[in-house]
Amino acid sequence: MERPIDTRGYRQLFIRDDLIESIKGLTRVVNQPRKYHANPVLTYDKPWEGNCVITWGSVLYDSKEKLFRIWYEVYRRPKDDKKDIILCYAASKDGIHWEKPSLGLVDYKGSKDNNIVFEPPGGTLDSPTVIEDPRDSDPERRFKLFFHTGGRSPRGIYMACSPDGIHWNLEEDVKVKAGDRNTAYYDDLISKYRVVTRIPGRGIRTCGLWESDDCRRWEFVKEILAPDEDDPPGTQLYGMVAFCYEGIHLGYVEPFFVPKRKLKAQLIYSIDGYNWMRACDRKTFLDWGPEGSWDSAWVFPSHNPPIRIGDELFIFYQGRKTLHWSRGPYWVIGSIGLSFLRPDGFVSLDAIYDEGTVTTSPLLLRGDELHVNAEARPGYVAAEILDSEGEVVPGFEKKSCTPMCCTDSLDYVLSFGKSLRQIDEEAVKVRFYIRGAKLYSFWLQ
Repeated sequence: MERPIDTRGYRQLFIRDDLIESIKGLTRVVNQPRKYHANPVLTYDKPWEGNCVITWGSVLYDSKEKLFRIWYEVYRRPKDDKKDIILCYAASKDGIHWEKPSLGLVDYKGSKDNNIVFEPPGGTLDSPTVIEDPRDSDPERRFKLFFHTGGRSPRGIYMACSPDGIHWNLEEDVKVKAGDRNTAYYDDLISKYRVVTRIPGRGIRTCGLWESDDCRRWEFVKEILAPDEDDPPGTQLYGMVAFCYEGIHLGYVEPFFVPKRKLKAQLIYSIDGYNWMRACDRKTFLDWGPEGSWDSAWVFPSHNPPIRIGDELFIFYQGRKTLHWSRGPYWVIGSIGLSFLRPDGFVSLDAIYDEGTVTTSPLLLRGDELHVNAEARPGYVAAEILDSEGEVVPGFEKKSCTPMCCTDSLDYVLSFGKSLRQIDEEAVKVRFYIRGAKLYSFWLQ
């Protein structure tokens, strides 16, 4: 028998291929986030913002202050402006209405009355990521900014640190001599800092991984994603965002359909953080808006994990109405939008009319009860427990299960009237029965 999956209290997501032993009569669905009806929520309305503000940048949530904080990249046509790409800052109580404070930090045409938060060295800044790092014992390094610049030598990814996310101190040494589309995150599952960016000399856009234990010394690991024969002709992988979620690694990849000059988002995942897969036949996760709309040519999430607020995940994203390599008087036109997703809602198993089943791979028992996140309207979700040989465990048959019926719940207990710990086996399988419902995740507790 294959090595059982250790649930360890984590929710189990059906984005994972290795979680599913067999499936019958169900459709595996990539659930696209619901875009806010009045998007964009943040756009260019200041002289220093030109025609483009985008989340090549990060959105973090301060739970103490109950405040969204955004660091966003601004593209400007370099006419008489000193800088053509800059980093700005804004804050919001609800993620919809944003304030751009006067920070008094960076001069723009003789005035510091603006929300420019960081002046890039050498005149260029690209693809910035901000992470809050409570692990660092130095309070002056609480926030870390990673960005690419070609305006100083050597070209590559540099880092600045800040005690508050506002006042930044540049570290002079280059961290990664690569780029220019990069993202960064701290991997809690393996306790390493990570940068994902392009590998120089490949000739096409792919995604490579660099790692560090201390944010000072960085090592190249390997190429982790590249286009292949299953992609449409002319596809390249422009970039990716990665984060830890329920004990695995999730993220988004940015396929660049070169002939169309358009980009959007697909889901990716990894169990170990090194071997990445594109999920569910590469179905679109975040799609373009209608032709001619503000996000009709380029959509991609911000450089941070989804933010859980109440019963929803907030996913901020950039949208552009201009194609890649656009020219002319407007160069690039972009704004920032907001979308919402059900917690664990990335991928679901759906059965609309007839009953379908899914049997999990072997799992280590790590709780008394079986919980599910599911939408069962107007249908049901039921379960039974199988032993290592695939036989139903007495007392844990489908008929002994109190099903979830005609309701929608982020946390519903499929009860058997007794504790799962009574099962005299460490490894079991779960078989779910689904009809007229969507099953998003399950866990043992």
